[in-house]
Amino acid sequence: MMLSLITLKRLPAALMALLVLLPSVLRANDLSEYETKIRPALVTLCADCHDPEDASNHVPFLKATKADEISHQRSMWRNAIMQLENRTMPPADEKQPSEQERLEIVRWVDEYLRKTALDAPRYAGSVVVRRLNRHEYDNTIRDLLGPNLGFSKVFPRDGSGGEGFDNNGETLYLPPILLERYLDAADKAVSATIVMPELKLSLGRVDFFPEEQLNETGISLRKDKRGSVLVNVYEESDYTVELAMQIADTTRGEVTIFVDDLSAKRFKADDVSQGEKITLTSELKLARGWHVVSIESAVDATLASVKIEQKRKEHSKERLAFHERLMLTRGDAQPGTREAARAIMTRFVRRAFRRPATDEEVAGYMALYDRASSRGEVFESSLKLALEGVLVSPNFLFRVESLAKSEAIEPMSPHELATRLSYFLWASMPDDELFSAADNGLLKTDDEVLKQVDRMLADPKSEAFYRHFVSQWLGTHEVGERVVPSTDKFSKQFDAELYHGMRQEPIELFRYLLENDGNLLDLVSADYSFINERLAKHYGIEGVKGKEFHKHRFDDGKRGGLLGMSGVHLLTSHPDRTSPVLRGAWVLETVLGTRVPPPPPDVPALKKPKKNEKLTQRQRLEAHRAQASCAACHNLIDPIGFGLEHFDVLGRYREEEEGQPVDASGVMADGRAFKGLAEMKTILVEHNDEFARTIAAKMLGYAIGRSLVDSDQGTIERMSIELAEKNFSARHLLKMVVLSDQFRCRQIVNGE
Repeated sequence: MMLSLITLKRLPAALMALLVLLPSVLRANDLSEYETKIRPALVTLCADCHDPEDASNHVPFLKATKADEISHQRSMWRNAIMQLENRTMPPADEKQPSEQERLEIVRWVDEYLRKTALDAPRYAGSVVVRRLNRHEYDNTIRDLLGPNLGFSKVFPRDGSGGEGFDNNGETLYLPPILLERYLDAADKAVSATIVMPELKLSLGRVDFFPEEQLNETGISLRKDKRGSVLVNVYEESDYTVELAMQIADTTRGEVTIFVDDLSAKRFKADDVSQGEKITLTSELKLARGWHVVSIESAVDATLASVKIEQKRKEHSKERLAFHERLMLTRGDAQPGTREAARAIMTRFVRRAFRRPATDEEVAGYMALYDRASSRGEVFESSLKLALEGVLVSPNFLFRVESLAKSEAIEPMSPHELATRLSYFLWASMPDDELFSAADNGLLKTDDEVLKQVDRMLADPKSEAFYRHFVSQWLGTHEVGERVVPSTDKFSKQFDAELYHGMRQEPIELFRYLLENDGNLLDLVSADYSFINERLAKHYGIEGVKGKEFHKHRFDDGKRGGLLGMSGVHLLTSHPDRTSPVLRGAWVLETVLGTRVPPPPPDVPALKKPKKNEKLTQRQRLEAHRAQASCAACHNLIDPIGFGLEHFDVLGRYREEEEGQPVDASGVMADGRAFKGLAEMKTILVEHNDEFARTIAAKMLGYAIGRSLVDSDQGTIERMSIELAEKNFSARHLLKMVVLSDQFRCRQIVNGE
């Protein structure tokens, strides 16, 4: 049995909790079980490759002859049971354990590691420098500059990692296409903020070229010879161009305006007397930047002047407010001066980098300002170049934290902690109050951290936390996007508004629990949820009006909590039919943290129904479950899925399937029977310790933006115990996360 190299950062975080779900002959608190059953079984399966006496064996986990020796090789043992669980070991050509034996070994070792984790030393770990994900980028641009431009819609989709969230630094790569879009986004963001001065140019003789064509009143335009001016356009807009000319002869012809050598407008010069002065006016759309505007005449003439005037709509009050906030300076700096630019850049760099800026950093961006200013750019345009430079800096695009100095746990700086808090609860940068608390060193105290958490949760920006944490943990963010029902079978039975309701319902329930410090077990056991008019119509409920979500109690026991939500039912179904297997596996993995092993490679797929065959999903699974290789897992998974069979693909309650009464009864792997959702929830909620570990691990993983490793397990175990002592208080879980070593501290891991 050969094991792959152990990579701590890639180990799974959600731990199996099979002890309470399988009939057990082994008990982790009976240490003799290891010597009498677990180790002998592993020796039989693994010793050929992992002989503890073999000096060439690089994975000597079998050297642990007693149970208490396992805790000294925690990572190695965690990797070993992961390999066993995933059936990557023993090798396919070696003797294999039965599915029941496989699950029992994994379960025993897992529970032992969890229990002994309580005695493990404190651990903070380290977080890689990580890029802002696309939602964080959008929110940060909004809070830094003002405009909400929705760049996340054009940025590549961020991958998820670790605990299943897209803020994990290990998966936030920087592909070349994203770097290109950062450059474009920086230009658009600053352009949408700064109000450029309105362009009004009156260009005369001294502005024209080539010089050899100049005369006393303008520039001579001999037939088919051009006169040109160089124009700096501050922003893309419509412009009025007015030409003042004097015709030298009476020959009929045309006058043409060229922009950057491309014909932009032609005029007829007909019926004009010799020496007559004329004015030609046109409207052109000009892009931002330097342009050569040329005039060519088919008749001899003198071009006396060119006037260019911008035609733009009045800016909104919001746009003007963005501009004024950015241009705010303090002290004696006069607007429009280099001193004013430096004051603006000092404040901007500090906010963009989410920490105090050094003089050298500000000087680097002022060099961009000076370069633009030296070539004749106006103040706003010169400043714009410097601002764009900040927005493509790694210090803006990445959350950069100082490296730990040793393996000892050390606190992060106040500004680093402020940034962690803001991206945890707002998915955005710190605001002025959080910056001030960091500046004054207040964030060093627990009381100040918790005070800031309360304030931040009361801010509308906390919607980002609710939306991203809940929907990614549950997977419901995929509803209506990657997860959609069959359009053939369910034509005109769903719409965008229904998808929105499905995604929002679990978010509203979680928000309610956190705002009211409710019991997190309500996510499983509640007889209520939050619905709006569209969702109520879908559920067959009358009397609910409007798009706002309201608390609704289900007195009939048919819904309530996560397991009664249509978004969950759609997520865990095939496009055209329900799936007890998918639904049962989702509850085990997502709610209880029980990793469901992949099916053995020789297991056949569920047979498609024959034409006109009227079998329920339960009946179709019976033959599949009867196979010995399938029974061990299906006895664990299927009962939970059967308990949800009253709900169709779209999550609508039904009494019949294929003309037969729905059978939503089941028998759990521990022998307890139930009928329907209400009774099943009563059983599931008793597994509150697994649920507590799961939600604690998920929230901690989301908060710190990294994969959890085995060394984090002690923190998770202590959190789950304390959460139970605090009656599963939603607020207390958040408090434990932000005060944890993992969130507030760092250390060098393995000498790195």
